[in-house]
Amino acid sequence: MYRKILVPLDGSDLAESALPFALSLAERSGGELHLVRVAPMVPSYGPFVDSEVGNDQWLEITRTASSKYLEKTRERIGKAGSDTPSQAHVLSGRPVRAIHRHILEEGIDQVVMTTHGRRGLKRMWLGSVADGVLRSVPAPVFLWRGDEGGQLDLTARPSLQSILVALDGSEMARAMLPWAEELARLFQARLSLVGVFLQEVEFGSSYIPHAAKEEAKRDSRRLELKTHLARAAEDVARRGVDVDHAVVSAPQAHVGILSEQERIGADVVALATHGRDPGTRLLLGSVADKVIRGSKVHVLVHRDAEEP
Repeated sequence: MYRKILVPLDGSDLAESALPFALSLAERSGGELHLVRVAPMVPSYGPFVDSEVGNDQWLEITRTASSKYLEKTRERIGKAGSDTPSQAHVLSGRPVRAIHRHILEEGIDQVVMTTHGRRGLKRMWLGSVADGVLRSVPAPVFLWRGDEGGQLDLTARPSLQSILVALDGSEMARAMLPWAEELARLFQARLSLVGVFLQEVEFGSSYIPHAAKEEAKRDSRRLELKTHLARAAEDVARRGVDVDHAVVSAPQAHVGILSEQERIGADVVALATHGRDPGTRLLLGSVADKVIRGSKVHVLVHRDAEEP
C-alpha cells in the first residue's frame, strides 16, 4: 500500500522538509522513494531572457540542472545513513499534469509533499502545486506541515502517535480508512474514528408533534452515525490496530474535526474528498478544503477514485 512513495521537489528547503517523513514511511513499509522535479519549459526570468537561447536549449539546460539536483539529493540521503531505494525523475510540462502523468505511469501509491508551514491567517494559503496535486492526482496525498525556517536533518525519522480519521457514514469517506489503518500499523499509532453530528438551529416550534418528529429524526441520524463508527472500529480492532471512536457535535463538519483533533492531540487528520480535474473543476470538497487550510497538523487526503 505504501510501496512507491513520490516526493515532489523544487529545490527549496520547504519542499525538502518532507524527506525525513517520506524516508521514515518508506523504511517502515519496505517501500522506495521516487524523487521528482519538473523542469520549466520556457524561461520566464533570469540570464536567458532576450538571449539567443531557444526553448529547446532552455529545456535541456533546466533538465540537466534538475537531474544534477536530484542525484545530489539522493547522495545526501545516502550519506545520512539511509539505504532506502530511490529513483530520480525529471519531468517536463506543467507541474501538476506532469506529476499526475508520472503517478499513473509508475503506479505510485502515495504522494508526500509539503505545504507552507505558516501561522495564523497566512496558514490558509497552500502552495499552488500542492493545491493542484490535491485536486487531481489519483493517489492519496500526505501533506507534511513544513517549517520554512527549519534546519533539514536527513537522519531524523519523524513518528506518528495518533491519527484522526473523519467519517460521515458514506462509502467515500470510508475509502480513506484502509490507508489510515495501514499508516497506524506502520507507526504503531492510535486510530481515532470521528464523526461530526451537525448541530441544527432550534426554531422552537410550538407544534409539539412536529417538534417531537424532528427530534426523533435527529436521534435516528445520530444513532446511525454512531453505529457506523462502532462497526468500523470493530473491524479495525479485529485486525490488531489500537482504535477508538466518537461522535461529536458541531455547527460545521470542519469545526468538529479540527476541535476533536486538538482535544485528542492527533498528529494527522485523515479524510476523503471528491476529485477535481485540473482546469475543469475548481473547488475541493468543502469540508476537506477547510480542514486542510485550517489544520495545524499534517493531513492525509484520499481523493474519491470513483468520480469521473
